[in-house]
Amino acid sequence: MATVTGLTAERMMVIESASVIGGEVVAGNLHLIKRDGSVIEAGIVTGAPGAPGAPGAPGEPGPAGPAGAAGAAGAAGAAGPAGAAGPTGPPSPSSYPLFADDFATYVPEKYVGDTDDYVLVNGKLQRNAQSTWKHLRVPNKSLVNVRMDAKVDFLNGAFVFVARWVDDNNHLIGRQDGDTMLIGNHVGGATSWGPGIAAPAPAFGTPFWLRFVVHGMNMRLWRFATDPDISVGGLRPVPSFQLAHTVNNAFADSDGQCGFGVDGSANGTSVDNFKMGYA
Repeated sequence: MATVTGLTAERMMVIESASVIGGEVVAGNLHLIKRDGSVIEAGIVTGAPGAPGAPGAPGEPGPAGPAGAAGAAGAAGAAGPAGAAGPTGPPSPSSYPLFADDFATYVPEKYVGDTDDYVLVNGKLQRNAQSTWKHLRVPNKSLVNVRMDAKVDFLNGAFVFVARWVDDNNHLIGRQDGDTMLIGNHVGGATSWGPGIAAPAPAFGTPFWLRFVVHGMNMRLWRFATDPDISVGGLRPVPSFQLAHTVNNAFADSDGQCGFGVDGSANGTSVDNFKMGYA
């Protein structure tokens, strides 16, 4: 027959109070906490440090940071070298013109020289025949310093300005000869030319302007695409070509008649405007 051992309530309370209900490690020692709140020192529970573990895999890159602030402006650079000088412009008018010929009212009495060798064709002055040079000069007006302009429609031969005219063998010359511009002193029947330049003439039907200036011991020849006295957009026309040369001492401070000449056939080079004044 079985035997039953019973416990009193008081004994059961003693057993309950002594039971462990928790624990914690403090400074490497295990503390067991009983139900009644008392602590049992269970001894050291921490062992020696273990070997380091293998490195973990690299993490994913973080997001890009915001852009930095703009840096301060650098110091200003040094000034560049000065540009090259521009071309010499045409002279300014001075008591100009003395007259401006309209060849529609041309009469030989306005000139001295070989007037019979020139004719009017459609209001333009052309040579009547082609032989030697034939010059037209303004009568009763001898100038030391002069400026002359001519509007020329060029086909063949040559166009020439003459100044400080003494005679056929002694005068100053500015000339468009074919596709070349020339300037020189004609002394004793021989011409001493200054440096010439290649200046192709436009096709016939496209007139251009030539300007010849003699002042003191200098002379200049310019060629323009338009009338050099008419500004465009407030700007004076710039010469397409230009030449300069020194006046021979034979003509120093000497006056003389001034004018122009055309060497070409009746169907060749023509002039429809000529102006002259003081330089």
